[in-house]
Amino acid sequence: MRILIIDRDPLSIKLMSSKLGQAGHEVVCDDSKQRAVKLAAEQYFDCVFVDPTPLNDVRPVVLEIWRGLKKDQHRPYMVLLAKEAEREAAIGRGCNDVLLKPLDAKALETVVGNAARLNYYYSVFQQDVGDYFPENAIGVLGQKAFEQLFLASVDRGFRYGERNCVMFIRVKNFEEILKSGGEKAAKEALDKLGEKISWIRRQSDVVGHICPDTFGILMQRPIYETEVYDAFSRFQEKTKEFVATLPEKHRPEVHLSVVELPYGAILCDDGDTRFSKLANE
Repeated sequence: MRILIIDRDPLSIKLMSSKLGQAGHEVVCDDSKQRAVKLAAEQYFDCVFVDPTPLNDVRPVVLEIWRGLKKDQHRPYMVLLAKEAEREAAIGRGCNDVLLKPLDAKALETVVGNAARLNYYYSVFQQDVGDYFPENAIGVLGQKAFEQLFLASVDRGFRYGERNCVMFIRVKNFEEILKSGGEKAAKEALDKLGEKISWIRRQSDVVGHICPDTFGILMQRPIYETEVYDAFSRFQEKTKEFVATLPEKHRPEVHLSVVELPYGAILCDDGDTRFSKLANE
């Protein structure tokens, strides 16, 4: 990832840039907020770390970076650097997360991993769906419609402190089905899975087809602590039962994960280790 660090603390900059550089990231540092904001408008960054000192409020810096973004460019993952700060307060000021000083290497790794994951999903929405939209799945939104709801959920986290989660349901062997059975088999697998997902979902959940091999389910404003985990377990059970009824020749292998917004942290995952590598890409 391309990472911008805005900080007046030379020791903090040295530690962060060293750790991030060793992990393979491209790091740019600046101790001037004015210069850094200008730089963020001229160049693309996946993630921005900012310590607002001597200011107490990070929001003016965040807003200036947002205003400088090009049309259709998604917002970089913003991280507040501070000696004392609550995550909820940081999000309310426009940041995705907070990283406390003195810096902890493990906490830095976690935040960068979450940033990489959220940026990955932004990129997923740019993939061409082609002719693979599941036409027979009633109630499944198209890619662009679901993308707008996804972005709105991130934004509502900043504005109102809302906790939203997205479950991603991916056909891991989609390319294999396409190669062995052709477009007809691939479309049929997506059609059947989309129809089943639409049936399993709760009334308040919004389902979308976000790229050829992946569906998304927006679980808005969960009320109780275990609600998301309960939903994940139910989907895991029901999809396994459903997949087992399909012909083995072109049977989809389904992977489920739940990501919390606007952090980008994984709450649930059924064992796919693909995301563990994202922090270093």
